[in-house]
Amino acid sequence: MKLALHRSLGFWSGVLVIAFIVWAWQDSLRNSCYFRYGRWNLLHTDCGLVMMSWSTRHLSLEAGRSYKISTFVGPKIVARAVCFRRRAEESEWECTRRFEVDYPDLNASSPGFYFVLTARMNPGDWVCYIPDSWLLAGFLPIWSGILVWRAKRMRIKSALLPDIAKSIH
Repeated sequence: MKLALHRSLGFWSGVLVIAFIVWAWQDSLRNSCYFRYGRWNLLHTDCGLVMMSWSTRHLSLEAGRSYKISTFVGPKIVARAVCFRRRAEESEWECTRRFEVDYPDLNASSPGFYFVLTARMNPGDWVCYIPDSWLLAGFLPIWSGILVWRAKRMRIKSALLPDIAKSIH
């Protein structure tokens, strides 16, 4: 029995997720989107997802989108994820300087943005940047695994159907 992949909900759902990730990747070159609730902030900018935990709390739910002037043109692939936490003994200047030295590729893509971000951090606050290329690379094996599992399930089901039909008659 030939498997009809184009009739699979899992296949089309995966295509939509991939299209959304690629669109969001391209859109983040020109726009920033954010979602804020409590001490958690989620920001999509500079070809990646920025998750932040602040010690200051926002009491309401906020979401928004803003246009930004980008310093680079075309899709950008950042080779590594960034997880950064301000140490308790660090001053604002030391925290910002450590970020600039450790992650020069982010500072080059958005001069000023990450400087302000790290300067506003209190001890214990953290920032994690996950590039869109990593999101796409992480989704593809999961989606492929689901499609392989579906194909195996359909093969087993089609092999059992003739036996069930014979036992009924």
